[in-house]
Amino acid sequence: MNSLVSLQYPNGRVHDASLTTADELKPGYAFELHGRQWRAVELTKLPRGSAGTRRMLCLSSARTAASN
Repeated sequence: MNSLVSLQYPNGRVHDASLTTADELKPGYAFELHGRQWRAVELTKLPRGSAGTRRMLCLSSARTAASN
């Protein structure tokens, strides 16, 4: 299953990508992509022109650990 994700780096930069998973991507799911560990946090809505497409916001594990 392809899931749309927004990868938020520790410096605040966000990169939109597609992730192939066996199941639906839910908050708390951890994965590796682009040489980093990521954790899914919450569904976000894209700007108006995106026809209501939702993406899963994912934070790098280093940032997730630091924010706890």
